[in-house]
Amino acid sequence: MAIGRRELLGLAGGAAVGGALSPVPWKLLDDSAIWTQNWSWTPTPARGPVTERFGLCTLCAAGCGVKARCGSAGVFGVAPAAEHAAGGGALCPVVYGAHQLAYHPRRLRTAIVNGHAVETKEAIAEAARRLEAAGAKAAILDERPGRIVSALYDRIARARGGMVVTLAQVEDRSLRTMEELAGVDPGTLGYDFEHAALILSIGAPLLDSWGSTGRMSRLWSRRAETGKPVFVYAGSHWSRTAQLADRALILRPGSEAALVAALAGKLAIEAAAEITGLSPASLSDLALRLREQSPAMVVGGGEAASSGLPETTERMIAALNVAIGARRRRRPRSA
Repeated sequence: MAIGRRELLGLAGGAAVGGALSPVPWKLLDDSAIWTQNWSWTPTPARGPVTERFGLCTLCAAGCGVKARCGSAGVFGVAPAAEHAAGGGALCPVVYGAHQLAYHPRRLRTAIVNGHAVETKEAIAEAARRLEAAGAKAAILDERPGRIVSALYDRIARARGGMVVTLAQVEDRSLRTMEELAGVDPGTLGYDFEHAALILSIGAPLLDSWGSTGRMSRLWSRRAETGKPVFVYAGSHWSRTAQLADRALILRPGSEAALVAALAGKLAIEAAAEITGLSPASLSDLALRLREQSPAMVVGGGEAASSGLPETTERMIAALNVAIGARRRRRPRSA
């Protein structure tokens, strides 16, 4: 019997269907998967007791409390420390993978001098030599102030007679203006949100990406028990903060200065209403609330992705805080 093309196609089709229905290929795949996990060259973590260590996150200035689960090979998991005041049981997404940053393919493995990899000590010595050769004061740019490494920057700069230049974070723009007007050192003032009765946000994203991860959400959720603080949002965008705030006032873009001037009593309510697009009644009610619901505070800075509010507007916000008594100094307890 001659085997033709039709017989060959039938034989191939039958073999394909039989192989798919047979357990042999699937068993081979399962066995090969098990073999590849138990080969002698497969890395196996060392066995040992599992412990927990507590500390502070250093990836930003918030310093949230973290709990690290450690084994013989090091840290293998990170979780928030619920009892810690910073963070309040919440962490940003970056921190959950912080223990894997040491294995990132783009991490810095060594110091670089003139395009060549060198030891860390050699790089530090070369930097010191160049500072001495320049014979001038040096400035170190710290793009994220408040970290542990920021203290090292400050110590190095002071030793060389230089200074540390920082970029104002979106959370610190209003505070920096207050510190300049008050004539105090940077970092002296801070927001006491926990004791505020009313918080007015001038475009600041207080309830979505502002400050430490759990602080503002914790304050927002406890309002059902204490009724404080009351969140009021005034800005030109219908952001998440505007949606979660107790009251939201949507302004015309660029009219923040007119709003602040009216709240401070430096601009007529009717004129401010025409500029901002708000009703005179809403402006009058907000100005009254700022003075009656004490302590109240006004937070500027603008959206996180924006370049911030103009400097003149920030100065007006600082003056408004002084007028409503937001800038206070706590008295030390007597012994």
